[in-house]
Amino acid sequence: MYWRSLEDVGQLVPEALSRSIAEIEDRLLKLLAALPAPSPEGERWLARI
Repeated sequence: MYWRSLEDVGQLVPEALSRSIAEIEDRLLKLLAALPAPSPEGERWLARI
């Protein structure tokens, strides 16, 4: 059985978190790129708020 020290685990967590955030950001950017452009009607609705 392979056991890591607490220091090793402490170093892995930030690395894994950074990778996870980058992966989520990449997926969100792809989703945003796939969305249709806003319509002029939507822009007028936002201007009335």
